[in-house]
Amino acid sequence: MIIRRTVLLGLLLTDVISVGLRSVTITFGNSADSEANLFPDPRVRQGFRLEEVRNRALGYASNHSGVLPADFTTLVNWFPTSERPSIVARLAVDLWGTPISLARSGAIVIVRSAGPDLAWHTDDDVIETGDARAATLER
Repeated sequence: MIIRRTVLLGLLLTDVISVGLRSVTITFGNSADSEANLFPDPRVRQGFRLEEVRNRALGYASNHSGVLPADFTTLVNWFPTSERPSIVARLAVDLWGTPISLARSGAIVIVRSAGPDLAWHTDDDVIETGDARAATLER
């Protein structure tokens, strides 16, 4: 078996795996790997993004004695200044153009998108929750 890798500017672009006279080419980093292709259902895609916000909020709590951020702005301000623009651009607004909501209820973080109907607290809202007590125990 021979594996030939094509690397350009530090990015793995292809693996060619050859066994005898047969070979298979696997390409990485193309448009097929886009978020929309990996998660074609927009509600699932939004849930994936909310999971990232939830996980970042739990990370904040684990570094602040179990206390969750009060809101999305507090969470963003916890990150290095250089990272803030990309976090805000990627996560502050849902796929339908509505700002996401980050709230807390005791040790529970609730991250919510209003969903495609743009109305809060309706059946199509996308919600991710997490428990800061569990995040602190895992440290």
